[in-house]
Amino acid sequence: MKKRLVALMTIFAALSLAACNGGNNANPSTAKPASTSQKPSSSKEKWGDWKVVTPATCGAEGKEERVSDAGNKEERAIPKLKQHTWTATAVAASGEGVAYENIECSVCHAKGLRVATSLATIEGTDKGGAPEGCIKLSNKGEYMEVKINIPEAKSGKVYLTGAMDYWHDGNNDNQNKSFSSVKDSANTCNFKLEVNGAEVDPSANLTKTFGEILPEEAGETVGSVTYSKIGDCEVGAVALVAGANTFKFTRVDSYNLAVKYFTVVFAA
Repeated sequence: MKKRLVALMTIFAALSLAACNGGNNANPSTAKPASTSQKPSSSKEKWGDWKVVTPATCGAEGKEERVSDAGNKEERAIPKLKQHTWTATAVAASGEGVAYENIECSVCHAKGLRVATSLATIEGTDKGGAPEGCIKLSNKGEYMEVKINIPEAKSGKVYLTGAMDYWHDGNNDNQNKSFSSVKDSANTCNFKLEVNGAEVDPSANLTKTFGEILPEEAGETVGSVTYSKIGDCEVGAVALVAGANTFKFTRVDSYNLAVKYFTVVFAA
């Protein structure tokens, strides 16, 4: 009985050893790769164009992707839009205040108010020749002023909407600038905006790409001048009081700035 048991154990050990050796010596060319949705990439891999999967809005980032000839896929985020999609409700003029609009974004539901510069009092000369609805002051130091009456105090950020000369030569490039085009070494802004006598400080936003040129509308020619349209160009924080509020826009540099609206987007 003992001899029989020893023999069986010897056979079992031999079979186990054979199985182990067989696994270690298996031909790697016949082994199946791990399942994956991507193929190995290479330096010769060619990528297709980026395609929008989810468009960006003012309330959320979007997403776009591209696919290579190897079947690999890459994704990247599209930044939120700076521009809102406003719906407007007219508010009648009252007292010394002109008419204005209450506005609300149909996408993210931000709220605010908007005042047309066509209703402003101009101290100087409207140079004319600007896109429709815009006021373009002729000389440095000239200004436009507009007053509105609101029922309650509000705080938020003030924006300008309008247009700017769109030209490019060896020394100047306004194609990539907007209202805050920096002209001198002191980094002074080319305009001054005051609300209720207090200057709105644009220093935090003072860059050559301040605001946002609307690419689909860039290059509108009026007379001999070509303009880029600029939307919702942030200037800075502002506090409005219940009752009368005065917006004063002054041209302090030589750039031709054409302003269409003063907009205040209220803090959430």
